[in-house]
Amino acid sequence: NSMTAHSIALLLLLFNLLLEANSRTLKILQLTDIHFDLYFEEGSSIYTSCHRKSGSSVLEDTANNLWGEQCDSSEILIDSTLKHVNNTFLDIASIFITGDSFRHDEDKEIPVSHDEIIWANNKLKSIIKFYFPLADIHFCLGNHDVILHDCLAGGPNSDIQRLKNIWLEDNAVDS
Repeated sequence: NSMTAHSIALLLLLFNLLLEANSRTLKILQLTDIHFDLYFEEGSSIYTSCHRKSGSSVLEDTANNLWGEQCDSSEILIDSTLKHVNNTFLDIASIFITGDSFRHDEDKEIPVSHDEIIWANNKLKSIIKFYFPLADIHFCLGNHDVILHDCLAGGPNSDIQRLKNIWLEDNAVDS
């Protein structure tokens, strides 16, 4: 199973990092299932994937705050979370992004596009690098990081190459 192979590869990489750390403390941040949503709209309906207001007066129907309960993650949520982590846990050496960095494809009016996935990954990387400029970033592809979700064309393909260019350009080691 390819998921097991990816998990083993990440564990081996983590083990090697720990061995290299020797006697010093190594701080690692794992980000998983971020589901970055560029279209999140505060006060929008959960029935529109939190992208538009529905016209309903039902309070439970809306994403009434910036955190978007029952929604994918807004830029404000991601930014404030990483800011908090940066202020709370100093000197993070490595960041592992373990898949599903992109929104769910549930809004029929705004279908996911290749360019949107690439733009969102570039934006996500820039936010992470802003708060953790010295950390090594290790990216693992998830089922929501490609089109169609849960379907990955045989490689090499342009989606994989474009994501590789984003996430590996600053790292000395292919991870």
